[in-house]
Amino acid sequence: MGNPGLHIDASSELAKLVAPLFSRSEPRRQALAYIDGLLNAAERGNSRLLAEHAGAPSVWSTQRLLTRARWDAEELRDRIRDFLGEQLGRPSAQLVLCQYETRRTGNQAVAVARQSTERDPRPHNSQVAVLLCYVSPHGSALVDRELFLPPEWAEDPARCADAGIPEGQTRYRSKAALGREMAERASAGGLPFSWVVGGPGFGRDSALRDWLRRRRLPYVLELPPEIAHLTQLSFRAIEAPRPAGINSPHLEGSWQVVGSDTALSRRLWGPPADGFRYTVLLSRNTAGDEHVHLVHAPEPTPLVSMAYAVLSRRTADLTIRRAEEDAGLGSHQVRGWVAWYRHTTLALAAAAVRETRPTAHRAP
Repeated sequence: MGNPGLHIDASSELAKLVAPLFSRSEPRRQALAYIDGLLNAAERGNSRLLAEHAGAPSVWSTQRLLTRARWDAEELRDRIRDFLGEQLGRPSAQLVLCQYETRRTGNQAVAVARQSTERDPRPHNSQVAVLLCYVSPHGSALVDRELFLPPEWAEDPARCADAGIPEGQTRYRSKAALGREMAERASAGGLPFSWVVGGPGFGRDSALRDWLRRRRLPYVLELPPEIAHLTQLSFRAIEAPRPAGINSPHLEGSWQVVGSDTALSRRLWGPPADGFRYTVLLSRNTAGDEHVHLVHAPEPTPLVSMAYAVLSRRTADLTIRRAEEDAGLGSHQVRGWVAWYRHTTLALAAAAVRETRPTAHRAP
């Protein structure tokens, strides 16, 4: 469903953020109309209907905004992050790393390949992006995005050139590496947060864990099943699992500390940051599904804080779903690299408008 009555005008805060990106008034109006269309057009991914909604004379004007018009999507990304930091910023917030799949037919669009995600291990013809969600007591919103380039693309310079991928972006980077880049940008940009949170696709990456540890950043990363099983066996050989003792009406399911032995933790993951400790936390939801999380946090950190960090992934999932339904996040017909980044960044801008409305959803 869309957002009837939610329109972008020249006096809005977001319009003031977008305007400096354009030296000419025509593409500036097109960008604002595009954001408005993502929020209100009947079919957000349809270029013709977006152009009609914007009152443009042809589809070409919309396509030109995404391909040839002169403006910097990276600068808009940073402006959106700063805007959301002012609106939602809180030191207790979480940065949540998310994998986002968009199913595609054919293989002409940039970065499309048969690939899996941590949510669905079965390969599908799709584009996969890494999104960074900011989850705060004041609300939640998407603040960054990177498109994952599968190995078969990175190894094919001609294909990359046809898709308009800049030469410096054609090397292979894992999803965890993309997540690390976005977390680093958020930190350098002054976005306040207390945790970096991610699913098993990020929890298995030792380079990401080491980078977070060296930066003294608390994290909660879910361990993939094969590592989780071995970790539980290792800790249970020397420690008896104990209830977490969490008592909160907002925490569903059960929580249990599997282990926090310092010597074993060092052998498994290396030394924690000074003043930090590793904790292995087991969660069971109401359906009985188990998930094992590796926590790296200062001593002492309440277990309830760890649990809330885990649950921020659920809030991030809902935030992505709203960005799909109400801001056209995955609804596009673009094929090239530049167009993907421009559409996705404009969708983040549209979602930012939605999430900062007075009636917008608020994270618990």
